[in-house]
Amino acid sequence: MNTNSNKTYCSAPWTSLHLNAKKSFGPCCHIEYKMDMIPTDKKSIMNLFNSSEFIELRKKLISNNLEGSPCLNCIDMKYTQKAYQFYNAEIEFFGKENLTKQKQIQEAYFKKFTIVDYAPIDLLFYTSEKCNLKCIFCTQNIASEQFPLDEFNHLLDEYESSEIDLFSFVGGETLLNQDSLSMIESLNNNSKFSKSLVHIVTNGLLIKKHIELLKSIKNLILIISVDGIEASYEHVRVGGSWAEFEYNLNLILEAREINKNIKLLLRSCVMNSTLHDLNKMVQYAKEREIDLYFSPLFNNDLAAQREENFYEYDLITDDIFDENIDLAMKTADNMPITLDSLRVLKEYYHSKSKERMQFIDFFEKLNQNLNNAPIVVYGSGEFVDKLLNIKYFFSMNIVAFADSDLQKQGKKFLNKEIINPNRIIDYATNVFIASAAFETEIENFLNDTYQDKISIYKLTNKENLC
Repeated sequence: MNTNSNKTYCSAPWTSLHLNAKKSFGPCCHIEYKMDMIPTDKKSIMNLFNSSEFIELRKKLISNNLEGSPCLNCIDMKYTQKAYQFYNAEIEFFGKENLTKQKQIQEAYFKKFTIVDYAPIDLLFYTSEKCNLKCIFCTQNIASEQFPLDEFNHLLDEYESSEIDLFSFVGGETLLNQDSLSMIESLNNNSKFSKSLVHIVTNGLLIKKHIELLKSIKNLILIISVDGIEASYEHVRVGGSWAEFEYNLNLILEAREINKNIKLLLRSCVMNSTLHDLNKMVQYAKEREIDLYFSPLFNNDLAAQREENFYEYDLITDDIFDENIDLAMKTADNMPITLDSLRVLKEYYHSKSKERMQFIDFFEKLNQNLNNAPIVVYGSGEFVDKLLNIKYFFSMNIVAFADSDLQKQGKKFLNKEIINPNRIIDYATNVFIASAAFETEIENFLNDTYQDKISIYKLTNKENLC
Protein backbone atom coordinates (compact mmCIF):
# COMPACT_ATOMS: atom_id res chain seq x y z
CA MET A 1 0.00 0.00 0.00
CA ASN A 2 1.43 3.34 -1.03
CA THR A 3 0.74 6.70 0.47
CA ASN A 4 0.55 9.86 -1.57
CA SER A 5 4.30 10.22 -1.14
CA ASN A 6 4.79 6.74 -2.61
CA LYS A 7 5.97 5.30 0.73
CA THR A 8 4.78 2.14 2.42
CA TYR A 9 3.66 2.33 6.01
CA CYS A 10 3.48 -0.09 8.92
CA SER A 11 0.22 -1.82 9.82
CA ALA A 12 0.99 -2.38 13.52
CA PRO A 13 -1.21 0.52 14.80
CA TRP A 14 -4.14 -1.09 12.93
CA THR A 15 -3.57 -4.62 14.30
CA SER A 16 -1.64 -4.70 17.56
CA LEU A 17 -1.84 -3.42 21.12
CA HIS A 18 1.04 -3.98 23.53
CA LEU A 19 0.30 -3.68 27.24
CA ASN A 20 3.08 -3.33 29.80
CA ALA A 21 2.89 -4.08 33.51
CA LYS A 22 4.70 -0.74 34.00
CA LYS A 23 1.47 0.97 32.89
CA SER A 24 2.46 1.74 29.35
CA PHE A 25 1.01 0.75 25.97
CA GLY A 26 1.87 0.95 22.29
CA PRO A 27 1.57 -0.73 18.88
CA CYS A 28 4.99 -2.40 18.88
CA CYS A 29 8.10 -3.01 20.97
CA HIS A 30 9.69 0.33 19.97
CA ILE A 31 6.92 2.69 21.09
CA GLU A 32 5.61 3.24 24.61
CA TYR A 33 2.89 5.61 25.78
CA LYS A 34 1.89 6.08 29.40
CA MET A 35 -1.51 4.91 30.68
CA ASP A 36 -3.17 5.61 34.02
CA MET A 37 -4.28 2.06 34.74
CA ILE A 38 -4.22 -1.47 33.35
CA PRO A 39 -7.27 -2.04 31.08
CA THR A 40 -9.85 -4.46 32.45
CA ASP A 41 -12.57 -4.50 29.79
CA LYS A 42 -13.35 -4.02 26.11
CA LYS A 43 -14.08 -0.35 26.52
CA SER A 44 -10.72 0.44 28.11
CA ILE A 45 -8.94 -1.62 25.43
CA MET A 46 -10.68 0.37 22.69
CA ASN A 47 -9.89 3.63 24.48
CA LEU A 48 -6.21 2.75 24.17
CA PHE A 49 -6.49 1.38 20.62
CA ASN A 50 -8.22 4.60 19.52
CA SER A 51 -6.30 6.86 21.89
CA SER A 52 -4.99 10.22 20.75
CA GLU A 53 -1.52 8.66 20.62
CA PHE A 54 -2.62 5.87 18.25
CA ILE A 55 -4.65 8.25 16.10
CA GLU A 56 -1.71 10.64 15.79
CA LEU A 57 0.66 7.78 14.94
CA ARG A 58 -1.68 6.47 12.23
CA LYS A 59 -1.83 9.98 10.77
CA LYS A 60 1.97 10.24 10.80
CA LEU A 61 2.38 6.88 9.06
CA ILE A 62 -0.25 7.64 6.42
CA SER A 63 1.26 11.05 5.64
CA ASN A 64 4.84 9.76 5.96
CA ASN A 65 5.55 12.63 8.37
CA LEU A 66 7.47 10.73 11.05
CA GLU A 67 9.48 13.50 12.68
CA GLY A 68 9.61 12.98 16.44
CA SER A 69 8.51 9.36 16.12
CA PRO A 70 10.59 6.20 16.73
CA CYS A 71 9.17 5.03 13.39
CA LEU A 72 11.63 7.39 11.71
CA ASN A 73 14.50 4.96 12.24
CA CYS A 74 12.61 1.66 12.40
CA ILE A 75 14.53 -1.11 10.67
CA ASP A 76 11.30 -2.73 9.41
CA MET A 77 10.03 0.53 7.97
CA LYS A 78 13.28 1.12 6.13
CA TYR A 79 14.30 -2.32 4.94
CA THR A 80 11.32 -4.70 5.03
CA GLN A 81 9.64 -4.66 1.66
CA LYS A 82 6.18 -5.82 2.76
CA ALA A 83 3.91 -2.78 3.02
CA TYR A 84 1.38 -4.70 5.06
CA GLN A 85 4.16 -6.43 6.93
CA PHE A 86 2.85 -7.32 10.40
CA TYR A 87 -0.50 -8.72 9.37
CA ASN A 88 0.81 -10.58 6.33
CA ALA A 89 3.67 -11.98 8.41
CA GLU A 90 1.17 -13.52 10.81
CA ILE A 91 -0.67 -15.19 7.94
CA GLU A 92 2.55 -16.36 6.28
CA PHE A 93 4.51 -17.61 9.28
CA PHE A 94 1.74 -18.88 11.53
CA GLY A 95 -0.09 -20.64 8.73
CA LYS A 96 -3.53 -19.31 9.64
CA GLU A 97 -4.95 -18.19 6.31
CA ASN A 98 -8.28 -16.78 7.46
CA LEU A 99 -7.71 -14.55 10.45
CA THR A 100 -11.04 -13.47 11.88
CA LYS A 101 -11.06 -9.77 11.06
CA GLN A 102 -8.91 -9.80 7.93
CA LYS A 103 -11.37 -7.91 5.72
CA GLN A 104 -12.14 -5.35 8.43
CA ILE A 105 -8.49 -4.61 9.04
CA GLN A 106 -7.63 -4.46 5.35
CA GLU A 107 -10.40 -1.92 4.82
CA ALA A 108 -9.23 0.23 7.73
CA TYR A 109 -5.61 0.04 6.63
CA PHE A 110 -5.98 0.55 2.89
CA LYS A 111 -8.65 3.24 3.26
CA LYS A 112 -6.42 4.96 5.84
CA PHE A 113 -8.86 5.04 8.75
CA THR A 114 -7.35 6.72 11.80
CA ILE A 115 -10.14 5.48 14.09
CA VAL A 116 -11.12 1.80 13.97
CA ASP A 117 -14.20 -0.06 15.19
CA TYR A 118 -12.65 -3.47 15.91
CA ALA A 119 -10.49 -4.76 18.73
CA PRO A 120 -6.77 -5.40 18.10
CA ILE A 121 -6.22 -8.90 16.75
CA ASP A 122 -2.87 -9.11 18.54
CA LEU A 123 -2.81 -8.45 22.28
CA LEU A 124 0.73 -8.53 23.65
CA PHE A 125 1.51 -8.51 27.35
CA TYR A 126 4.87 -7.42 28.78
CA THR A 127 4.49 -9.28 32.04
CA SER A 128 7.69 -8.42 33.94
CA GLU A 129 11.33 -7.56 33.26
CA LYS A 130 12.62 -10.19 35.71
CA CYS A 131 15.01 -12.60 34.02
CA ASN A 132 17.25 -15.55 34.88
CA LEU A 133 20.06 -14.21 32.67
CA LYS A 134 22.09 -10.99 32.53
CA CYS A 135 22.89 -10.61 28.83
CA ILE A 136 25.77 -8.22 28.16
CA PHE A 137 23.74 -5.94 25.87
CA CYS A 138 20.41 -5.95 27.72
CA THR A 139 19.09 -3.15 29.94
CA GLN A 140 16.11 -5.04 31.33
CA ASN A 141 15.98 -7.12 34.53
CA ILE A 142 15.41 -3.89 36.49
CA ALA A 143 11.67 -3.41 36.95
CA SER A 144 9.69 -6.31 38.40
CA GLU A 145 6.06 -5.22 38.12
CA GLN A 146 3.71 -8.18 37.71
CA PHE A 147 0.83 -8.02 35.25
CA PRO A 148 -2.34 -8.42 37.36
CA LEU A 149 -4.00 -11.78 36.73
CA ASP A 150 -7.48 -10.58 37.76
CA GLU A 151 -7.44 -7.88 35.08
CA PHE A 152 -6.31 -10.40 32.46
CA ASN A 153 -9.06 -12.87 33.38
CA HIS A 154 -11.63 -10.08 33.23
CA LEU A 155 -10.48 -9.28 29.70
CA LEU A 156 -10.92 -12.93 28.71
CA ASP A 157 -14.46 -12.86 30.07
CA GLU A 158 -15.24 -9.76 28.02
CA TYR A 159 -14.09 -11.04 24.63
CA GLU A 160 -15.54 -13.63 22.30
CA SER A 161 -13.40 -16.31 20.66
CA SER A 162 -13.53 -14.61 17.25
CA GLU A 163 -12.21 -11.25 18.45
CA ILE A 164 -8.56 -11.93 19.25
CA ASP A 165 -6.36 -14.08 17.01
CA LEU A 166 -3.08 -13.78 18.84
CA PHE A 167 -2.12 -13.53 22.50
CA SER A 168 1.56 -12.73 23.03
CA PHE A 169 3.59 -12.93 26.23
CA VAL A 170 6.98 -11.26 26.58
CA GLY A 171 9.38 -10.69 29.52
CA GLY A 172 12.05 -10.45 30.93
CA GLU A 173 11.91 -14.20 30.92
CA THR A 174 8.30 -15.18 30.39
CA LEU A 175 8.61 -18.66 31.89
CA LEU A 176 10.25 -17.32 35.06
CA ASN A 177 7.41 -15.03 36.09
CA GLN A 178 4.40 -16.43 37.90
CA ASP A 179 2.11 -13.74 36.49
CA SER A 180 2.78 -14.72 32.88
CA LEU A 181 2.55 -18.45 33.68
CA SER A 182 -0.80 -17.94 35.39
CA MET A 183 -2.05 -15.87 32.45
CA ILE A 184 -0.99 -18.54 29.95
CA GLU A 185 -2.62 -21.29 32.03
CA SER A 186 -5.82 -19.25 32.36
CA LEU A 187 -5.93 -18.63 28.60
CA ASN A 188 -5.16 -22.29 27.87
CA ASN A 189 -8.03 -23.43 30.09
CA ASN A 190 -10.53 -21.09 28.45
CA SER A 191 -12.30 -23.01 25.69
CA LYS A 192 -13.41 -19.77 23.99
CA PHE A 193 -9.86 -19.22 22.77
CA SER A 194 -8.96 -22.75 21.70
CA LYS A 195 -8.29 -21.51 18.16
CA SER A 196 -6.28 -18.45 19.15
CA LEU A 197 -2.54 -18.42 18.67
CA VAL A 198 -0.43 -18.23 21.83
CA HIS A 199 2.90 -16.53 21.23
CA ILE A 200 5.57 -16.85 23.96
CA VAL A 201 9.03 -15.30 23.91
CA THR A 202 11.58 -17.14 26.06
CA ASN A 203 15.31 -17.79 26.39
CA GLY A 204 14.43 -21.49 26.48
CA LEU A 205 16.23 -22.41 29.69
CA LEU A 206 13.03 -23.14 31.62
CA ILE A 207 11.31 -25.26 28.98
CA LYS A 208 11.94 -28.45 30.99
CA LYS A 209 10.22 -27.00 34.05
CA HIS A 210 7.11 -26.04 32.07
CA ILE A 211 7.12 -28.61 29.26
CA GLU A 212 3.70 -30.04 30.15
CA LEU A 213 2.11 -26.58 29.97
CA LEU A 214 3.78 -25.84 26.63
CA LYS A 215 2.75 -29.20 25.20
CA SER A 216 -0.87 -28.58 26.20
CA ILE A 217 -1.17 -25.30 24.26
CA LYS A 218 -3.09 -26.07 21.09
CA ASN A 219 -1.58 -23.38 18.84
CA LEU A 220 1.81 -22.49 20.31
CA ILE A 221 4.30 -20.12 18.73
CA LEU A 222 7.50 -20.33 20.77
CA ILE A 223 10.10 -17.67 20.01
CA ILE A 224 13.41 -18.74 21.57
CA SER A 225 16.10 -16.08 21.94
CA VAL A 226 19.62 -17.37 21.34
CA ASP A 227 22.66 -15.19 20.68
CA GLY A 228 25.75 -16.99 19.44
CA ILE A 229 26.58 -20.65 19.82
CA GLU A 230 28.53 -22.58 22.43
CA ALA A 231 31.28 -20.32 23.92
CA SER A 232 29.95 -17.07 22.41
CA TYR A 233 26.46 -17.91 23.67
CA GLU A 234 27.74 -18.27 27.23
CA HIS A 235 29.76 -15.06 26.88
CA VAL A 236 26.74 -13.03 25.74
CA ARG A 237 24.05 -14.73 27.82
CA VAL A 238 25.66 -14.41 31.21
CA GLY A 239 24.39 -17.15 33.52
CA GLY A 240 23.35 -19.41 30.67
CA SER A 241 24.78 -22.80 29.72
CA TRP A 242 24.90 -23.97 26.11
CA ALA A 243 24.44 -27.60 27.19
CA GLU A 244 21.37 -26.59 29.20
CA PHE A 245 20.00 -24.63 26.25
CA GLU A 246 20.39 -27.62 23.92
CA TYR A 247 18.74 -29.97 26.40
CA ASN A 248 15.68 -27.72 26.70
CA LEU A 249 15.51 -27.14 22.95
CA ASN A 250 15.51 -30.89 22.31
CA LEU A 251 12.54 -31.27 24.68
CA ILE A 252 10.40 -28.86 22.70
CA LEU A 253 11.57 -30.41 19.42
CA GLU A 254 10.33 -33.77 20.70
CA ALA A 255 7.02 -32.15 21.64
CA ARG A 256 6.76 -30.70 18.14
CA GLU A 257 6.97 -34.20 16.68
CA ILE A 258 3.77 -35.05 18.55
CA ASN A 259 1.96 -31.70 18.23
CA LYS A 260 2.45 -30.33 14.73
CA ASN A 261 0.70 -27.10 15.75
CA ILE A 262 3.78 -26.08 17.73
CA LYS A 263 5.67 -23.47 15.74
CA LEU A 264 9.28 -22.70 16.69
CA LEU A 265 11.44 -19.73 15.77
CA LEU A 266 14.96 -18.98 16.97
CA ARG A 267 15.67 -15.25 17.28
CA SER A 268 19.19 -13.92 17.47
CA CYS A 269 20.75 -10.47 17.91
CA VAL A 270 23.88 -10.12 15.79
CA MET A 271 26.71 -8.29 17.52
CA ASN A 272 30.48 -8.15 17.74
CA SER A 273 30.71 -11.32 19.87
CA THR A 274 28.42 -13.42 17.67
CA LEU A 275 29.15 -12.27 14.11
CA HIS A 276 31.64 -15.10 13.52
CA ASP A 277 28.96 -17.65 14.53
CA LEU A 278 26.32 -16.71 11.95
CA ASN A 279 26.96 -19.58 9.59
CA LYS A 280 27.18 -22.10 12.44
CA MET A 281 23.85 -20.85 13.75
CA VAL A 282 22.18 -21.18 10.35
CA GLN A 283 23.52 -24.72 10.03
CA TYR A 284 22.35 -25.52 13.56
CA ALA A 285 18.81 -24.30 12.84
CA LYS A 286 18.70 -25.93 9.43
CA GLU A 287 19.63 -29.35 10.81
CA ARG A 288 16.78 -29.11 13.32
CA GLU A 289 14.27 -27.68 10.84
CA ILE A 290 13.74 -24.49 12.85
CA ASP A 291 13.33 -21.04 11.36
CA LEU A 292 15.99 -18.57 12.51
CA TYR A 293 15.51 -14.81 12.51
CA PHE A 294 18.46 -12.42 12.88
CA SER A 295 18.16 -8.84 14.05
CA PRO A 296 20.64 -6.06 14.89
CA LEU A 297 21.20 -4.60 18.32
CA PHE A 298 18.82 -1.73 18.89
CA ASN A 299 20.30 1.38 20.44
CA ASN A 300 17.98 1.76 23.42
CA ASP A 301 21.11 2.10 25.57
CA LEU A 302 24.22 2.65 23.49
CA ALA A 303 26.46 3.02 26.53
CA ALA A 304 25.77 -0.61 27.43
CA GLN A 305 26.57 -1.75 23.89
CA ARG A 306 29.78 0.13 23.13
CA GLU A 307 31.85 -3.04 22.69
CA GLU A 308 29.16 -4.96 20.81
CA ASN A 309 27.16 -2.58 18.62
CA PHE A 310 29.15 -2.43 15.38
CA TYR A 311 26.20 -0.78 13.65
CA GLU A 312 26.74 2.40 15.65
CA TYR A 313 30.43 2.08 16.53
CA ASP A 314 33.44 1.50 14.30
CA LEU A 315 34.35 -1.98 15.63
CA ILE A 316 34.80 -4.07 12.47
CA THR A 317 35.58 -3.62 8.77
CA ASP A 318 32.95 -3.90 6.07
CA ASP A 319 34.87 -6.83 4.57
CA ILE A 320 34.70 -8.85 7.78
CA PHE A 321 30.99 -8.20 8.10
CA ASP A 322 30.28 -9.15 4.48
CA GLU A 323 32.37 -12.30 4.68
CA ASN A 324 30.33 -13.62 7.61
CA ILE A 325 26.94 -12.51 6.29
CA ASP A 326 27.50 -13.84 2.76
CA LEU A 327 28.58 -17.26 4.05
CA ALA A 328 25.48 -17.47 6.24
CA MET A 329 23.24 -16.37 3.35
CA LYS A 330 24.66 -19.12 1.17
CA THR A 331 23.83 -21.73 3.81
CA ALA A 332 20.33 -20.28 4.28
CA ASP A 333 19.43 -20.53 0.60
CA ASN A 334 16.25 -22.57 1.30
CA MET A 335 15.32 -20.82 4.58
CA PRO A 336 13.27 -17.79 3.45
CA ILE A 337 12.74 -16.22 6.90
CA THR A 338 16.43 -16.57 7.76
CA LEU A 339 17.60 -15.40 4.36
CA ASP A 340 15.37 -12.33 4.41
CA SER A 341 16.53 -11.34 7.91
CA LEU A 342 20.18 -11.64 6.77
CA ARG A 343 19.45 -9.48 3.73
CA VAL A 344 17.86 -6.82 5.94
CA LEU A 345 20.78 -7.06 8.37
CA LYS A 346 23.26 -6.49 5.55
CA GLU A 347 21.40 -3.45 4.22
CA TYR A 348 21.08 -2.03 7.71
CA TYR A 349 24.76 -2.48 8.54
CA HIS A 350 25.95 -0.84 5.33
CA SER A 351 23.57 2.08 5.77
CA LYS A 352 25.05 2.60 9.25
CA SER A 353 28.60 2.21 7.93
CA LYS A 354 27.90 4.82 5.26
CA GLU A 355 26.38 7.08 7.93
CA ARG A 356 29.56 6.83 10.05
CA MET A 357 31.70 7.82 7.06
CA GLN A 358 29.41 10.78 6.44
CA PHE A 359 29.79 11.79 10.10
CA ILE A 360 33.57 11.70 9.78
CA ASP A 361 33.48 13.80 6.61
CA PHE A 362 30.99 16.25 8.14
CA PHE A 363 32.95 16.89 11.33
CA GLU A 364 36.27 17.15 9.54
CA LYS A 365 34.85 19.95 7.38
CA LEU A 366 33.06 21.54 10.33
CA ASN A 367 36.33 21.71 12.28
CA GLN A 368 38.02 23.40 9.35
CA ASN A 369 35.11 25.83 9.06
CA LEU A 370 35.05 26.70 12.79
CA ASN A 371 38.83 27.05 13.14
CA ASN A 372 38.57 26.37 16.90
CA ALA A 373 35.74 28.87 17.47
CA PRO A 374 33.50 27.90 20.42
CA ILE A 375 30.38 25.87 19.65
CA VAL A 376 27.37 24.68 21.65
CA VAL A 377 25.95 21.21 20.92
CA TYR A 378 22.15 21.19 21.12
CA GLY A 379 21.25 17.75 22.50
CA SER A 380 22.67 15.43 25.13
CA GLY A 381 20.93 12.15 24.35
CA GLU A 382 21.69 8.94 22.49
CA PHE A 383 22.42 10.74 19.22
CA VAL A 384 25.48 12.32 20.86
CA ASP A 385 26.49 8.90 22.13
CA LYS A 386 26.64 7.73 18.50
CA LEU A 387 29.22 10.44 17.80
CA LEU A 388 31.59 9.59 20.65
CA ASN A 389 33.87 7.45 18.48
CA ILE A 390 34.05 10.09 15.71
CA LYS A 391 37.42 11.67 16.37
CA TYR A 392 36.59 14.98 14.68
CA PHE A 393 33.57 15.46 16.95
CA PHE A 394 35.82 15.92 19.98
CA SER A 395 38.19 18.10 17.97
CA MET A 396 35.57 20.84 18.10
CA ASN A 397 35.83 23.48 20.81
CA ILE A 398 32.61 22.40 22.58
CA VAL A 399 31.88 24.84 25.41
CA ALA A 400 28.45 23.56 26.50
CA PHE A 401 25.52 21.29 25.66
CA ALA A 402 22.01 22.69 25.38
CA ASP A 403 18.89 20.70 26.17
CA SER A 404 15.22 21.62 26.66
CA ASP A 405 14.85 18.89 29.29
CA LEU A 406 14.62 20.75 32.60
CA GLN A 407 15.83 17.66 34.47
CA LYS A 408 19.13 17.78 32.58
CA GLN A 409 19.82 21.50 32.80
CA GLY A 410 22.56 22.44 35.27
CA LYS A 411 24.11 18.98 35.18
CA LYS A 412 27.33 17.94 33.47
CA PHE A 413 27.59 15.97 30.24
CA LEU A 414 31.03 14.95 29.00
CA ASN A 415 32.42 17.42 31.56
CA LYS A 416 30.50 20.32 30.02
CA GLU A 417 27.49 22.13 31.47
CA ILE A 418 24.03 21.38 30.09
CA ILE A 419 22.37 24.76 29.63
CA ASN A 420 18.92 26.11 28.85
CA PRO A 421 18.66 26.71 25.06
CA ASN A 422 17.76 30.34 25.74
CA ARG A 423 21.31 30.87 27.10
CA ILE A 424 23.19 29.63 24.02
CA ILE A 425 24.19 33.12 22.91
CA ASP A 426 26.01 33.60 26.24
CA TYR A 427 28.38 30.78 25.31
CA ALA A 428 28.84 30.76 21.53
CA THR A 429 27.46 31.92 18.21
CA ASN A 430 27.85 28.48 16.63
CA VAL A 431 25.38 25.65 17.31
CA PHE A 432 25.43 22.04 16.16
CA ILE A 433 22.05 20.22 16.33
CA ALA A 434 22.65 16.72 17.72
CA SER A 435 19.19 15.28 17.22
CA ALA A 436 17.74 13.27 14.37
CA ALA A 437 14.12 13.06 15.51
CA PHE A 438 13.68 16.74 16.47
CA GLU A 439 16.14 18.46 14.14
CA THR A 440 13.56 20.59 12.33
CA GLU A 441 11.81 21.56 15.57
CA ILE A 442 15.12 22.62 17.14
CA GLU A 443 16.20 24.54 14.04
CA ASN A 444 12.90 26.45 14.01
CA PHE A 445 13.36 27.33 17.68
CA LEU A 446 16.91 28.57 17.10
CA ASN A 447 15.90 30.66 14.09
CA ASP A 448 12.94 32.18 15.95
CA THR A 449 14.99 32.87 19.09
CA TYR A 450 18.30 34.09 17.66
CA GLN A 451 17.46 34.95 14.03
CA ASP A 452 20.78 35.77 12.33
CA LYS A 453 22.85 36.01 15.53
CA ILE A 454 24.07 32.40 15.38
CA SER A 455 25.28 29.91 12.79
CA ILE A 456 23.43 26.57 12.79
CA TYR A 457 25.09 23.32 11.70
CA LYS A 458 23.25 20.04 11.16
CA LEU A 459 24.07 16.70 9.59
CA THR A 460 21.21 16.76 7.08
CA ASN A 461 22.38 19.98 5.45
CA LYS A 462 26.02 20.52 4.54
CA GLU A 463 25.52 23.66 2.49
CA ASN A 464 26.89 25.86 5.24
CA LEU A 465 30.17 23.90 5.20
CA CYS A 466 30.94 24.51 1.56
